[in-house]
Amino acid sequence: MYSDLVGVEFSADYALFSRPEFQVDKGSYPAPTFAALRNAIQSIYWHPGFNIIPLACLCRNPVVEENIATNGLNIRKKAEVGTYVYAGLNRMQRTQRFLRNVKYDVVVALVSRPDAMPGDKCLKSYYEQLTRHIHDGTSYRAPYLGVGECLASFRPVDFSKLDISDGNGMTRDIGWMAFDYDYTQMNRGEAKGPIAMFQKTRIEQGLIDYTKGEIRRDSSAP
Repeated sequence: MYSDLVGVEFSADYALFSRPEFQVDKGSYPAPTFAALRNAIQSIYWHPGFNIIPLACLCRNPVVEENIATNGLNIRKKAEVGTYVYAGLNRMQRTQRFLRNVKYDVVVALVSRPDAMPGDKCLKSYYEQLTRHIHDGTSYRAPYLGVGECLASFRPVDFSKLDISDGNGMTRDIGWMAFDYDYTQMNRGEAKGPIAMFQKTRIEQGLIDYTKGEIRRDSSAP
């Protein structure tokens, strides 16, 4: 792991961190998931030679939810190659519960992958490239918060100078929140798909510490 941490602030008009128990109409967790923040930063800069590990997130703005009606499909089966799904014949209105006017200060660590890191690169160069992209406001692709419709802007932030009083002050147990996927067994051919991982998460005065909380590697967690 590289000694220096990376701080970045994400802000967006909307965010949606999908709860897996909502099968049709989507609903959001009150705070970002570990995987959502990692993917947002990977949109800024990504390389297979290192992993991005979110450590903590400070939720700055109050949690405001808004229901938005969208057009969806009344079928769940995906179209096979060479076939089509006619939206006009299968359209159905869906409701999605978004978070509105969000702002998150995130601190992440860079961890090397010796099995994938090329010989002419080092973790320091990856850190410099990522921080340069954040300071310049450039990205590999537009980052988003949860779903692709929720595009986010970003800027650098010095997490060491932030006070927890800058958060929204919310303290609550979220419960089992979607964390990530474990591909180990699938890569070994022991499972047909990845195993869902859930973390028992708590917000303390707007701060989430992703290094704490029990993690379960199964799909039965609520």
